[in-house]
Amino acid sequence: GATGATGPAGPNLISTSTQVSGFSTGQFLYANGSVVGAKTITPSDIGAARAYSSSHSFGGTALPITTADFIEYITALGAFSQPYWIARGSWSYANNQYITDTGCGDIHLAGCTVEAMGSKSFYTIRVHTPTTSSKGVANGEFVYVNNGSGYSPGWRRLYSTKYKPTCTDIGAAAAAHTHNYAGSSSAGGAATTALACSGNSATATKLKTAREITVGSTKKTFDGSADVSWSLGEIGAAICDPSTSGAARWAVALNTPRTITIGKTGKLFDGSANVSWSLAELGILDFVYPVGSIFEWASVSGSSGPSFTTVAAVQTHFGGQWEAYGVGRVLAGLDASQTEFGTVGKTGGAKTHKLVEAELPVISGRIHSGEGGYGATGGGYGNIRSCTGAFTATAESQYRLGTQAGQKWANSANSYQYADLQFGGNQAHNNLPPYITVYRYRRIA
Repeated sequence: GATGATGPAGPNLISTSTQVSGFSTGQFLYANGSVVGAKTITPSDIGAARAYSSSHSFGGTALPITTADFIEYITALGAFSQPYWIARGSWSYANNQYITDTGCGDIHLAGCTVEAMGSKSFYTIRVHTPTTSSKGVANGEFVYVNNGSGYSPGWRRLYSTKYKPTCTDIGAAAAAHTHNYAGSSSAGGAATTALACSGNSATATKLKTAREITVGSTKKTFDGSADVSWSLGEIGAAICDPSTSGAARWAVALNTPRTITIGKTGKLFDGSANVSWSLAELGILDFVYPVGSIFEWASVSGSSGPSFTTVAAVQTHFGGQWEAYGVGRVLAGLDASQTEFGTVGKTGGAKTHKLVEAELPVISGRIHSGEGGYGATGGGYGNIRSCTGAFTATAESQYRLGTQAGQKWANSANSYQYADLQFGGNQAHNNLPPYITVYRYRRIA
């Protein structure tokens, strides 16, 4: 490159306008401490697809070719030199060949999109044909798969909104079709009488062999020569006057009530009134809330559901017998290892508790006594001069504690042998855990 700012004396940059000796357009300079050489970059080198051409004339003439010819042709164009290759045929019927041996329609390559995926040994080719074609199928999508000669390489054509399957393709009959009449060897042929041929006839007046039809408890013969009917009596259903005994069309109650069983409960039903089953009668209650179960409920503002603020409401909704349970108490799980929680139904605890001396924490303080005679600095043998920590001393006790040699202190009417020390208010403390209240019930029967 040039010397100076863009040459060897500079930061080793090559100007975009500088021609590097020995390299041409489309080639790359490998430099890793030294120049390695020139290499033409391919799509495979950078993991890209190869877009060969947006308008390529396949073959240059409108001549028929085989699949083998077509594959050899696109191979020469580099179709299998990278994992994915694509090209589009030029829009010229005269300059593009057409494939004739697909087995599912000819492919005229003019205006087609050709995609090749894979390697020369194992590959898939997909061809989309244009909306019009001179010598091939229009609006088609063809796929050729070759995984080796032993795995049935070949073409298939995909169905689409422009290429719908025919009745023959899916094994269905056409919308307009005919069938042979019974007894005729051709479509539309018909027998003139039932006796003239076997099977049914379009003009027969009766069946060759009469058949028996049974409805209820009555059997009748039918040959098609006349209508046939059954009365209610013949089928076992009698009509009677509503005022008489027996089954009546307008009866208000069954003569014999019948038992209807749903779940685990059977009830007599004669039709005179509605009948219903509760959850308990169905057996659902015992499954969901067996006796001894606890049900809790808290109202939700704006809810239109049932309310369970009373025992009666719970019993009406679920059935069974219930009681309010654990009112004003929290529940604790059974723990056989702890005396307090070792038995179901055991109660204990208190909302408030007054501590006894043994439950108090250690409380410390210090009492300072005086020295010397009464009235002296720090005076008064044994007198309380000051207190610290949890203790305090009143003026009454200060300077008046104790005697010396059995004598009263001067200016004192009495000798005091004690000091009053006190702390605390002697009140019970709150013993409640964090809580939230709900309605709680227990099923007892």
